[in-house]
Amino acid sequence: MLRQSVVFLVLAMSANGLSYVYQLAMARLLDPKEYAVVLAIVSFIAILLFPGNAFQAAVAVGTGHIVQRATHLLAWPFALRAATFGGLAGLSLVALFGIFSSGIRQIFGFEGNWVLAWLAVTFCLSLVLSAFRGALQGAQRFSVLGWVMLAEAGLRVVLAVALVAFGFGVAGATAGFAFGYVVATVLAIWLLLPNSPSKGEVRESLWATLREQLRSVPATLSIFGVQAIDVVIANSRLPDTPMESFSAAALAGRVIFYAGFVLGLLLLPRFRHVFAGGVLQPGFVAKTASVLVAITVIPVIAGFVIPGFVHNALVGANYAPDPGLLQRYLIGTALLTTALFLTYLIIAAGWNWIAYGLLPIAVVQVALYVFVAESTYDFALILIASGAAMCAFLTIVAAALIRWRIRTQPTVQPENGPLDPPVPVAIDELSTRDPI
Repeated sequence: MLRQSVVFLVLAMSANGLSYVYQLAMARLLDPKEYAVVLAIVSFIAILLFPGNAFQAAVAVGTGHIVQRATHLLAWPFALRAATFGGLAGLSLVALFGIFSSGIRQIFGFEGNWVLAWLAVTFCLSLVLSAFRGALQGAQRFSVLGWVMLAEAGLRVVLAVALVAFGFGVAGATAGFAFGYVVATVLAIWLLLPNSPSKGEVRESLWATLREQLRSVPATLSIFGVQAIDVVIANSRLPDTPMESFSAAALAGRVIFYAGFVLGLLLLPRFRHVFAGGVLQPGFVAKTASVLVAITVIPVIAGFVIPGFVHNALVGANYAPDPGLLQRYLIGTALLTTALFLTYLIIAAGWNWIAYGLLPIAVVQVALYVFVAESTYDFALILIASGAAMCAFLTIVAAALIRWRIRTQPTVQPENGPLDPPVPVAIDELSTRDPI
């Protein structure tokens, strides 16, 4: 199991790294105007696919129950049933795409049907692939799962780069997603199919575990969604504004945000262990906070000290730089990243009610984007205000939570004393979604 976990970690980090390679490659290969469209489409994909994390985790938990009671050979019928449900949900989304196709073209600023076709394939297969990934995850076949992730991310980069290089532009960049999902789905099916006939069937309810996993989605989506929706709205609301510097600033912000996103997911098992009865050590809190500060503060400092280097490293010299916009965007995203991390900390204790505080802020932020923002600087300032409001709310809640935990925990281990036993990573706590 340890060897599989190490292999999975290496493969998963490589797949996540390829997602950044995709962004950087598209920024350099596409015309700046085309890249603004691709960045908006990628953000749109990320928002719609985000709830798939809960679906995948639910399948993983259900598969884990089946494997514990019987054998991994009986996981296939459950995975197939979940994939069928996911495929039907995807087809419903594709039908909506067909109905609103003209509006989607207008919002994102592309012509023709090829981009819509590739998006339809991507969304149709999204929950199908999530189901099969969850089955591999629940069966604890982590190394195999890592190869599926790497195949999808790698093929996305290779095909998108090749198609864009041959002049297919936005359609080629979007096709990379579709082909990556197709190949990854076929590969996952091949790896999941039992080699020998399985006798009997162990029934497991998908709905019970799905309801449990969906409880944390509103809180996390409140932050994740507003982080990704800005470029979608800006691309539609500011059609006559050059978007080169805005694309660079948004990409810089995403580097910070997804680093914090990964940190939160990695520490989620430890947080859940602490709030389930483990000991909360001040040293652990300090180290965690220092990593978060490094992720958020260092890029902001770099944006002020060496803005030209940051700009060129992300998008190259073909994009018009705007240090002021870049700096503001880095500040806003750093605040939003801190808010996301605090959200993972709080939902680890089961306090999913924080969504009632986050959702109104997110709704106001989106409304300001749609009805008030008149320039890219307005988008940056709204992001800063929203991030600050979320951070203030979550900091108060997190401080109360940590204080309560320290006061109620049975014993406090000395700073240099023995640590809690290693925390087993539950099958529903492993993130197998790349940041896109």
